[in-house]
Amino acid sequence: MLVYLDTAHFSYLADTADPGMVRAFFQAWDRAECALAFSVPHLKELAQLGDSRERRLASLERFSEIRFSPEVSVKLMLEEIKHHYDARSRGEIAPAHALRNRLFPRSDLREIRATLSDLDEIVPEIRTLNERHAEFVNEYLKMRPFINELKQITHGKPWLEELSPEVLRLTSEDVEAARPKVQNPELAPLKAIYGRVKRERGRGAPLPNGFYEAVPSLAYLQLLDEPGIARRQIPEEDLEMAAAFYRLAIEELGIQRCESSFLTTPWSIVTDEMDPYACPGWNLWIAILRGLRSAGKNADASDPIDWEHLFHLPYVDLAFVDKRILGHLHDQSRRPGFGLTPDAVSHIHRAPNLEAVIREIQAHSRT
Repeated sequence: MLVYLDTAHFSYLADTADPGMVRAFFQAWDRAECALAFSVPHLKELAQLGDSRERRLASLERFSEIRFSPEVSVKLMLEEIKHHYDARSRGEIAPAHALRNRLFPRSDLREIRATLSDLDEIVPEIRTLNERHAEFVNEYLKMRPFINELKQITHGKPWLEELSPEVLRLTSEDVEAARPKVQNPELAPLKAIYGRVKRERGRGAPLPNGFYEAVPSLAYLQLLDEPGIARRQIPEEDLEMAAAFYRLAIEELGIQRCESSFLTTPWSIVTDEMDPYACPGWNLWIAILRGLRSAGKNADASDPIDWEHLFHLPYVDLAFVDKRILGHLHDQSRRPGFGLTPDAVSHIHRAPNLEAVIREIQAHSRT
């Protein structure tokens, strides 16, 4: 049984004052024939502990079998996309076991220490990147109402470049009349223009090119207008994350736009065949970000490493996370119409102490 422990559990093993509890933990572990699933996110958290990390590392010596691949773990977000693409290009469903075998091969403490030594040189950068990632997510959450209103204004309407000069010509009175009709004052000119234009049945919801020129970081939203992606009817709350998934797939796979009515092309495989919800790590991450939005919570600087952990969880038999992450996963798995199901998170638990870990291992080994 492949088990993914929370990093805090290594602290419990190293610092507990009850050696009998540690013995009971490893007896239950060995009896259930468990193997430890280890990851780069584990190491990133250990690397920031300073002097106390050596005690945590020493606790790993007690595990009879460790599974770890730093090369796959460090870029798992991309590896999952490539794995999904390769399977869809063959007309198959991506087999989870194939990626699991690459992600968690047999390893040992020596490889873990060597990887940690490499991370030591970039610990300050890790902290800075985590802070920036959290800040970006928080800024995005603030921008989302603006993006939603923009989409409502332009939905089903032609692009600005398609409109006549007469329609585009605005007076100050036109703009002032449109201001009460928008929540974001910056959108009043667009509201005034598109208020004159009839919706066209059957059109998608393209955003004007001028918007992408003003906000280049959101240009990937144009992918939502691709017919294959639009047909998936991705829920409104997930559209931006879905667009990010397709953008990353296209960029990392080096795919150029090439469409054909008769042939399957790399572009059509990505836009017609690939689905972010079919990538289980992405599915969990999208659900967590959706949960943050629903709860109106800001991301913390520690959250990006938690998100990295998420990508590993679908590929183990039993996993442990903290209370907040588990709460979001359970809440989102119960929401109809989204990609996450209760079955997908049934193997993920919270264990605030070693005794709770033992109970979950014993219960899971009986199923």
